[in-house]
Amino acid sequence: MPALQSLARSSAVKIMLHPDVHANLRLISDRLGQTPSTVASMAVSEYVAQKMATLGLHDKAISAMVEHLGPMFQRLAESEMEAADVGSQQVEAVLKQLEHVPPAERSRLHYEALKRRGKK
Repeated sequence: MPALQSLARSSAVKIMLHPDVHANLRLISDRLGQTPSTVASMAVSEYVAQKMATLGLHDKAISAMVEHLGPMFQRLAESEMEAADVGSQQVEAVLKQLEHVPPAERSRLHYEALKRRGKK
């Protein structure tokens, strides 16, 4: 909050209150020796300050979480990419070995592999 910030209210907001709430606002205002608009302004100011603090804490928590989890997800993504590279290299090696196997034999080997995995 700037040190010399004006405390004068210069922005208007119109709200409609339930009659019971308005009666309670007038009662509180009378007991505090303030006008209802001053008490309502104070109440809104307190509410806004609380929400800003809550949202600020929420933003800080999210930032801290991102700072902590970001590198972890980066490492996870890199390890997944490495695993995919290893997997594709293994597939390429198997395909290279199968280049010299006749097509009918390849089909039989493929069928047996699927059968072992329980897919057929």
